[in-house]
Amino acid sequence: MTRFTVVTVSGRVRSLGHIKSFRCCSSNTAPADLLTVEAVVENVAPEFAFIQMHINDRLFFDGIVDEQVVKCRNRNFNLKIT
Repeated sequence: MTRFTVVTVSGRVRSLGHIKSFRCCSSNTAPADLLTVEAVVENVAPEFAFIQMHINDRLFFDGIVDEQVVKCRNRNFNLKIT
């Protein structure tokens, strides 16, 4: 099972709910791995500082949030974190 955890800039830890899609890229030539996650959230998300990806309760990715975009669509908020 894949699970995503985010940490707000104030230090609060939250789990991301309904994940629409995610993509994780790793390369020997790139200085860092890349994770992009799209999720549906119930309200406007606070600003996130960090994101973690767990697979079968093992930490797979741990990184800084570079970009966070929230769009409202059909009374749902679509969140994209890179």
